Amino acid sequence: MEIVIDPLEETFKKNNEFLTELKRMTSDLREVVKGVNRGGRKRQGSPPWEKKKCWTCGSEDHLQRDCHTYREDKGKQESGNDQKSSQRGGARR
Repeated sequence: MEIVIDPLEETFKKNNEFLTELKRMTSDLREVVKGVNRGGRKRQGSPPWEKKKCWTCGSEDHLQRDCHTYREDKGKQESGNDQKSSQRGGARR
């Protein structure tokens, strides 16, 4: 028995593989386009493939809202504001 390879079947398989790859690339492109606003300007923030990190200390272990350095600095600023307001006669209504 002789095996006959149909050229149309081979072309169909190649086209099917090409279409599968094209669909994957289109999906990837959609993700990139989502990051661009209508005016052509990129969206604020980091791209989805970058690991997020703290804006205050740069650590990748936490974000700014959980940063001990940020909390300490914020606490110092607030206590400084309290002292200034008490020097002026306290809180006003």
